[in-house]
Amino acid sequence: MKPGKIIRRPDFLVIGAQKAGTSWLHSVFSAHPEFWMPPAKELHYFDHKFPPKASDDKHPPGMEEQRRRMRAKRVRRLDAAKIWSLLVPPSATRIVWEFEYAFGKRTDEWYCNLFKPAGNRLTGDITPAYSRLDDGAVEYIHALLPDVRIIFLVRNPVERAWSHAVMDLVKHQGRRFEEVTDSQFIAHFESRASRLRTGYIEIIDRWQRVCGKESLFVGFFDQIVEEPADLINEICRFLGATGGAEILPAGICQQRVNPGRGRQPTKECAAHLAGMYRTEIEELSRRFGRYSQLWLESLGKQEL
Repeated sequence: MKPGKIIRRPDFLVIGAQKAGTSWLHSVFSAHPEFWMPPAKELHYFDHKFPPKASDDKHPPGMEEQRRRMRAKRVRRLDAAKIWSLLVPPSATRIVWEFEYAFGKRTDEWYCNLFKPAGNRLTGDITPAYSRLDDGAVEYIHALLPDVRIIFLVRNPVERAWSHAVMDLVKHQGRRFEEVTDSQFIAHFESRASRLRTGYIEIIDRWQRVCGKESLFVGFFDQIVEEPADLINEICRFLGATGGAEILPAGICQQRVNPGRGRQPTKECAAHLAGMYRTEIEELSRRFGRYSQLWLESLGKQEL
């Protein structure tokens, strides 16, 4: 990275958690007049630059294979329908962005300058996979983006791990819910990929240790359900926006974005998850109270 080549840096990163409302937050930010959000919700720059060192996969892809897959994903955005939608109505800036995102060389300069269209508006990268990054990767981000603010949305660990498993084993594999056994669900709960995304305390401590406590905002999925406008107001104040939910289009905070399938775990799966995450939830309850305290109170029923 050559000094002076970076034109724009993101103001914030939303690092997760997966299945905790990040798609909803991207939709709200995209509708807010003080924000500009990249057309691709998840840029996946830092998690590909610093892939996890360990995996439960029997044959984890090497770095070149990971890069090949990501290039293919970026290029797939440019199908005929997408290109036509960019031309009607005309959007030269969007066309340039899409082609740069698809074909640009992935460097720190390339990544930062993806946010150039934001101008003076607030802008950021919402990639839940960043919650899996280790200390070295977080330190690198802090050196590259010393003033960046971090947003971490959390959901009841039991619900998050269950939703993640249903998404991977049912939706992504094209299977019927009834075809997946309890043992297969439990194996997913125990996988490194699921545990890394649900170890909230370790994630919070890591980012606060590197970036400072004042740089991290922790929000709750429950508040999206119960008090979405209040949560948006809190996040906007944290990021320095002058306006909050009151300047958004009517109903935008109440919309459901990328909802789950509404399936409930069996008693065996619920009890297994409750046992896995009791200690985590107890610590969250000590630190944050309110919503995490309700999670703790619900564990007793799941462990029966």
